[in-house]
Amino acid sequence: MLIKVILGIVAGLLITRVLHQIIYALPLNKALFKTPLHCGKCQAAHAGIMKVPWLGTLLSVGRCTQCGGRGSKTYLLIDLLSAPVVLAAILILEPFVALEMILAYSALVAIALIDVEHWIIPNKLLFIVLVAGLLRAAGNWDQILFQFSGVLPMLLLFGFIILIQIFYVKKPGLGMGDLKLAMALGIWLGPLLSMYAVFFATLFTLLLWVVQGIGSGYKLQRAIQFGPFIAITAMLFGIGRAFDPQIATHLLSMRF
Repeated sequence: MLIKVILGIVAGLLITRVLHQIIYALPLNKALFKTPLHCGKCQAAHAGIMKVPWLGTLLSVGRCTQCGGRGSKTYLLIDLLSAPVVLAAILILEPFVALEMILAYSALVAIALIDVEHWIIPNKLLFIVLVAGLLRAAGNWDQILFQFSGVLPMLLLFGFIILIQIFYVKKPGLGMGDLKLAMALGIWLGPLLSMYAVFFATLFTLLLWVVQGIGSGYKLQRAIQFGPFIAITAMLFGIGRAFDPQIATHLLSMRF
């Protein structure tokens, strides 16, 4: 158990550090590991212990050591969302399931945060979700066919919505990034869980649209990022499946 704890802590810190780099460099098309993180105000590069997730945040109390300005909340969110989940996955799940879960979860965290800030969903992160889906199949051809069967409902549903937006709203809210994300999630989660993820993501998006409309008015053309919501709901269902492999059956029968 002690070895697992040490491995989980080290893996959690390393993955969190990689996510810091991805979320900063990928949207700007910069080299992932050749572009140092820096303060958004004074542009001072992070150095020494400040490069270590958690420790850097704690020691700096969330502030830049050069100018004293508050650091990005995005990095704090990554620290809170990534490292604990990686540690829990390594401690609780079987190694192969933990690897699949960590890959997909880390990619979805990055997708959600990048889409919120930059309104884009990088293809490289979608590829990681796809790899997690292939790991899920583990060379079993029946399982591979089942995982890929999740692509069709996502393609039909999102394609239909995009067409409606183009011809009726005249300004599509869903883009190709959302479509590709849904298809990648269809492969990772399979047809049923991916549909559940999209359903609840849609509810949360509509709720946010209604709440925002109270102050700014209700307009069909007002855009809201859908990617973060579907990434979050996919994380929840993916975590649920990791702990309960029969979650899809239980959701249909409403027995847990």
